[in-house]
Amino acid sequence: SEEDLLSVDVPSIENTWSNLYKIIYSNLAELLFFLEQKFARYLDIDCKIPASYLITAQAKFQQDIEVLKESFAALNIDGQLLSIALLPFTEFLNASHTAYSITYQQLLYLREMGKSLFELLDASEEGEDLTDKLQGLLLYLNFNGIRHFQYWTSIVSSEIESLSTTREKLDRLMFLQKKISQATVKPGFIFNRLRAPLQSKMQSWLAEEIGYQKERGSLSSNVHLPDELSRWKDFKIQTVFSVPQLGHILKLLLDSGLYLNKNRSEVLDFFSHFFTSVKQDNVSPGSLRSNFYKDNAAVSKAVRDILMDLVNRSHKGLNVAAYFALDYFLQQF
Repeated sequence: SEEDLLSVDVPSIENTWSNLYKIIYSNLAELLFFLEQKFARYLDIDCKIPASYLITAQAKFQQDIEVLKESFAALNIDGQLLSIALLPFTEFLNASHTAYSITYQQLLYLREMGKSLFELLDASEEGEDLTDKLQGLLLYLNFNGIRHFQYWTSIVSSEIESLSTTREKLDRLMFLQKKISQATVKPGFIFNRLRAPLQSKMQSWLAEEIGYQKERGSLSSNVHLPDELSRWKDFKIQTVFSVPQLGHILKLLLDSGLYLNKNRSEVLDFFSHFFTSVKQDNVSPGSLRSNFYKDNAAVSKAVRDILMDLVNRSHKGLNVAAYFALDYFLQQF
């Protein structure tokens, strides 16, 4: 029984079968502990742990999980991701000491994971969103459970679907692919040894999604673009503007009414696709959009200087009224 296992080291002088079983079990446990200490490299890490190990670890994890739940509940974190991360501990706590299949590998993994979760809490700051850090920790620990992988793919899929253009989708997917590939993973450590490592599963999924988006974009282009438009699909206008300057100039032209397009997102997507900056051959739609709405005094001054230089070059061809009108227009910007 569980009570006998917990009291196996308590000496007794009574000559009973129960005490004999305890003596035998205690000697076997001592022999096993010696083997674990001296010959760990020769032992099978996928063997079941002794029932006494399970009961002792359950008592420790029970306390730890309650502390973790209370501590994380007071912080800003995705509750669904947290519940997925804590699920293996819950399953471990519900395991019966007479019918279970917990291995040394699983126990060692949960101990390391519990330690890492407490370290994450200790390093957190008040009001900080720990969702990304927890996701990074699970990647580092190779937490390759099915529910975690499904959660990650669902989040990425929703984010990709919210983007309006194929280029934005590919840009985001390739960034995630780079981020996952460059992530550090704990060597020789994995949650489920029967499944592929989490990093390789993520990379495969992203590669498939990138291939799908490229094929989808190619089919869409071939179906809807006439030959004349297809001619310009890789053409870009090269400019000396930086991305912040290009964003400010577009804001000036749209706010002043010189550009009449109502959908500003489409205008920004168009310029990000067909224009280049002085520092970047490819302008990210997200970066251009961010600079479009950002107020930056230094960038505004630089744009005014560029436009005033144009005015000074061409003022001889302007009448006085037009010159002062243009000067007034720049001052408003």
